Amino acid sequence: MSYRYEYHYVEANGVKLFTAVLLPHERGTFPTVVYRTPYDESMRYITEDEVCDQLVKDNSHLLSHGYAVVRQHCRGTSKSEGVFIPYIYERADGLELLQWIREQSFYNGELYLHGASYTSSVHYCIAPFPDDVKGAVLGVQDCE
Repeated sequence: MSYRYEYHYVEANGVKLFTAVLLPHERGTFPTVVYRTPYDESMRYITEDEVCDQLVKDNSHLLSHGYAVVRQHCRGTSKSEGVFIPYIYERADGLELLQWIREQSFYNGELYLHGASYTSSVHYCIAPFPDDVKGAVLGVQDCE
């Protein structure tokens, strides 16, 4: 089965953050899994389309079950602009991303946060969670 993707540079507080949107083949609205990461540094040197092709492969299990996946490179990492300073911008950037998702045609009103280690911390930074966050799988939380 083929899946669709698009990518955007979502502006967050004056900085453009690379954001891949992975979608099931069918058209419509979908519950959306949100994943923000500083760990995709190897993707800095490939094209945006190559990044999305890889992410579709990595997330095919979610796509095949009818979820959209939004994966964003944290500020100053991989394809995103700015300077990466751990934890400093994560709350503001994360809230900007959620608001951007809410304005997209694929959004069905349900957000699910996903991550481990630092990629779970980026979600804890936005607490208290908005009402449209219906669940989270956040593992291996660090102590910061």
